[in-house]
Amino acid sequence: KHSWNVWNTVLHAMVPLGENLGYILAQELVAAGFCWQWAFGGQAAALVIAVALCYYIGGGKYLDLDDDSDQKHSPLVDPTPTNDKPTGTVSTPSLDSGSPNSDSPGEGDSEVEYPVTERWLVYWSTNASLAAQLGFLSGSKYVIRDYATRDLGYSLHFTIFAFSAIALIGPALGGSVAMSGNVVQPDQWSSHRRTLAFLACTSSVAAVVGVCLPYLPSVLFWPALFLTFIAAGGVYPAAQGIINIALTASRVIEASVYQVQCNNIFFAMPMPYVIGKTMDTLGYAYSFRAVTGLQVLAAAGFVIAVISSHFTEERSTWHRLVPSTPQASLDGSDGGQDLEMGMIPASS
Repeated sequence: KHSWNVWNTVLHAMVPLGENLGYILAQELVAAGFCWQWAFGGQAAALVIAVALCYYIGGGKYLDLDDDSDQKHSPLVDPTPTNDKPTGTVSTPSLDSGSPNSDSPGEGDSEVEYPVTERWLVYWSTNASLAAQLGFLSGSKYVIRDYATRDLGYSLHFTIFAFSAIALIGPALGGSVAMSGNVVQPDQWSSHRRTLAFLACTSSVAAVVGVCLPYLPSVLFWPALFLTFIAAGGVYPAAQGIINIALTASRVIEASVYQVQCNNIFFAMPMPYVIGKTMDTLGYAYSFRAVTGLQVLAAAGFVIAVISSHFTEERSTWHRLVPSTPQASLDGSDGGQDLEMGMIPASS
C-alpha cells in the first residue's frame, strides 16, 4: 500500500496521454474524409496490442490474481501511534522492509500516513472537486475546435496540435510540482491541510485565468490556456493523494471505487451529451464558457475541503468550543473527547 498513491497517479496520468493521441488521430481522420468507424477500429487494434504487451512483459507474475496466504495474514498497519507522528495519524510500513517491528535501516522512508478515523467530508469534497477538475480538462477538447476556429480564426490543424501540446505538457508540468514532494506531500495525512491549501490555491489560479479566456485577445489565448492547464494539472496528484488516504488504510480500494463512480456518473458519462446539446442549442461560445465554469466549481469545492478539514480536525477551535463529555470533565482533561471522536490523543 505504500506505493498505491504513486502507481494510481501514474495510471490516471496515462488517461490524458491516450485521450490526446486519440484526439489528434480522430480529428485528422475526420479532416481527411474518413468515417468515424475508423476511430473505433483503431482503438480496438491498439487495445489488442497493449494487452499482448502487458501479458508478455508481466506474464504470470504480475497478472496472477491468487491470494498469497503468507501475505494475506501479514499485518499491514500498525495501529500504535509513534511519538514522532502527529495526533490522528497511523503509518503503513513499506511492504519490502520486513515486518513492522523490524530494525532494518531505512525502514519507514516510504511510509504513508493515514488518519485514524475516516474523514468523509474531506474525502467527498475533494473527490467531487477533482471530478469537476477532470471535467474541465476533458471537456475542453469538445469545444476548443469550434471555438478556436470560428471565434478566434485559427486553422484546424493549428488548433488540434496547439491544444494537444498544451493538454499534454501543461498538466505534466503542474503535476511534477505536486509529485516532487518539495511543496506538498499528498500521501502524508499530517500535512493534509497544507495539501488542501495547495489545491485551493492552484485551482483558484486556474479558475481565474480560465474565466478570463473568452475576453482575451486571440494572441494571448493560447499562452493563457497553457497557464490554466499548468495550474489545473497540479491539482490531480495532490487531490489523488488526499482521496486515497482520507478513508484510512483499510478503505484505500473503496476510496478509489467511489472516486471512479463519482467521476463517471456526474461528469465523464453525461458530459459529451450535455456539451453536444449545449453547442447545438446555445452555441460554441456559451459552451466554452460553461466548460470553464467547471474549473470555478472545482476551485470552490477545494475551498470547501479546506474549511471542512479545519472544522473536522480534533484539535480545531470548533471542537474546543464543543462541551466535553461528562467523563472528560471528571478527569479534568479533553482526552475523552478525542477518544469519542475516534482519534488517538497525542503523547505528552
